[in-house]
This record gives sequence, C-alpha cells and structure tokens, in this order.
Amino acid sequence: MISTLSASVQPDTLKGRCQSDLHDYISARCGARFTWSRPNGRADQRLIRGNFGLAAAEPLAAIPGDLAADGIDELLVAFVQYDIALLPDKFADLLASAADRTIGVETPQRSWLVTLTAGGVHVDGPGGGSPDATVRGLAPQVLLWLWNRGGENVTTMGDDDTIALPRKVVAAVLGNRSED
Repeated sequence: MISTLSASVQPDTLKGRCQSDLHDYISARCGARFTWSRPNGRADQRLIRGNFGLAAAEPLAAIPGDLAADGIDELLVAFVQYDIALLPDKFADLLASAADRTIGVETPQRSWLVTLTAGGVHVDGPGGGSPDATVRGLAPQVLLWLWNRGGENVTTMGDDDTIALPRKVVAAVLGNRSED
C-alpha cells in the first residue's frame, strides 16, 4: 500500500512501523501536523503520497499534469466549496476576512476563479471575471502549493494577503475534516 501511495518512497524505509510511529515520524519530518483522516478521493491519496515522500526525505515522484489538474479541481470544488457551503458558521471568521476577493488559479490544463465572500466560496471556470490575485504554474506545482506541501515554482501576482487566502482556506477546511 505504501508503495502505491508513494512511488518515491521505498517500502523498506517505513517497514515495520505501526500507525502511531509512522504518524510521529511523518509529523516530525514534515514539520507539520499530519492526520490519518479517511481517504476522500484521489486528492487525499496524492497528499498522503506527498507526505510520505517528504517524511522520508525522498524526491517526490512526478504527478502527471492532468491528474494534478483533477486534484486541484477536487480540492477547490469537492473540499473547499462543498465543505464551506455545508458548514458556513464553522468558517465565518475566516471568510469575513476575505472581503469579497477573487483568486485566479491557472495551469496549462485548466483555470479556476475562486470567489471568497463572507457568505461562502464559489469556484468558476475561466472567464468568470477578473481576479484580484493569481496563482499560476504547472498543475503539479499548483496542487502542492495549495496543499502547503511545496510548489515553490508557482508564480503569484497580487497582494500578499489575497495570495495567502487560498492556502488559509484549504488549511481550515482540511483541519475541519481531520476533526471528524
């Protein structure tokens, strides 16, 4: 299973570790909180794969562009937009700080326009308006950037507060899911 989740991490690296030891190992190596939340589709599998690679200090296996673009869509629509619509009170403080901003997320495969308002998050395809800020790059880099797992090669345009919003919102949604 580990080799399925992370082609870049050899199973022997993690062999013999129980779940709690592996959790501690990954959390310590990543410098971030790591959770064993239920897999919610392909995006979670990519995140777990990336966490294993980071934990083992191994280079990440390449994520195909079309798969990464699908992961971005899944993250923005199925996680962020859906979870915030389902539990708006849980995210009210974070969204109040958004002050009706839009962020363009652009890859060679697809583009999204993410609109954050006090009332929620809405994700549109391209042509939905002019963004206040833009995150642009190859789909695998943008996916990792959104998950806060790298993506140093993305290009951002706009003010720093607006650029930081997508990552803050994603972190809040994922943090809420790990509480389940």
